[in-house]
Formats: sequence, structure tokens, C-alpha cells
Amino acid sequence: MNRRRSWMIVAGLALAAGVALLQLTRWALAPAPAVLASLIGLVVAAYGVRPIGSRTKTHSTREGSSMDYRKELQGWEPVGSSGHFRGISMPMSDEARRLNGGGFRHLLYAEFDTEYEAAAWKEFVYDPLKVLVAEGIVSETPVEAHPHLHVTIYKLTGAKAGDDGYIAEVRERGRRAAELYLNTEVSASARQTWHVGTAVVNHEQPLNPRIGMAMVLM
Repeated sequence: MNRRRSWMIVAGLALAAGVALLQLTRWALAPAPAVLASLIGLVVAAYGVRPIGSRTKTHSTREGSSMDYRKELQGWEPVGSSGHFRGISMPMSDEARRLNGGGFRHLLYAEFDTEYEAAAWKEFVYDPLKVLVAEGIVSETPVEAHPHLHVTIYKLTGAKAGDDGYIAEVRERGRRAAELYLNTEVSASARQTWHVGTAVVNHEQPLNPRIGMAMVLM
């Protein structure tokens, strides 16, 4: 990866994270500009991360499916046990690592159908650390000197899914994930070790929209 693409990743993620943090202050932007700025940042970062050879136009094969990102997210690898998460490492220059304190070297993408995976979605919104531990994505005893997670949640509305095969598949995925999350406990020492920040960008959407999407910096 060349230096230009590395800086695209750093700049895009910095913009998205900066907007999310700004929304927690008294200088918060209006919802629409905040969402637009965050999406621009994530698009810039994703463009820098994706392999050059994979930048071709793709089309969804299942209308309305929240799982159609299998084709769009080329270069991303499935992580975790439930199928909700995909991750990608962020190659960074030495200068970029110095500027961000050595952290945030990985990016996760998650998507939940809030109608058919409501219980799993709720667990993630209220306790992302527990979900990531349950998935096996992070450890209760991290090897990093200063382990950080920054979770940005996007709530998206849309038409109700009508594909019976999709509905059955997602219901089963949600059932397995909810059972996994509810049976996982995170120790108090682990919660003191991890530094977790969560921001919900588009607050104007209801708690349970059509699709819940999240980007996790770790």
C-alpha cells in the first residue's frame, strides 16, 4: 500500500471519529450534516483500504437483504462466530501510528436486522464489549498496552424485508447470536482495562430502525 492510500485511511477515520465525538459536545452538528460528514470519512477510508484490483462495480443479488455486503466488502474478512462482523487491518505508516498513539489498527463492520435480530442488536447497543468478547474478536486480557474500542452506531430505516429465505436465515443468526451474548459475562477487571467509547450518529432515528450498522475502531 502506498503512502497516499495510507493517509486516506487515517484522514477518513479521523473525520468519522471526530464527528462522532463532536456530537457528544455542545458544539454538535445538526443530524443531517453529521451523518453526511461521517459517511464521507468512512467512504474515504474504505477507498484507501480496498485492494486496487477489487475496485469494480458489484450488484446485490438479493433485494432488501442486510447480508448482501458479502460482495460489496471485498477485502474484508469474516470475524467472530455469529456472522455479524467483518474486519480489515489498516496498514499504517510509522508516522500515522505515532500520531494515534499506536492504537486503532483494525476496523470492524457490523450489521444487524433489527426486526429479526432485535435481541442481539440490543445486546450490542448496550454492551459492545461483551458482544465482542462473546464473538471471540477481543480478549478480556488484551495484549495491547492501551486497549481502546471506538464504536460508531448508525440507525437506518427502510422497507421491510420480503425474502422468505433471507428472513429464515437472519432469524436463525439472530437467535444464535442472542443466546451467545446473553450467556457471556465480562469481568470487572476486563471492563477497567478496556477503554470503550460509543457514539450514535443519527439520533433522529428510533431505537429499533430497519437496520442497525456499526463501525468499530480497535
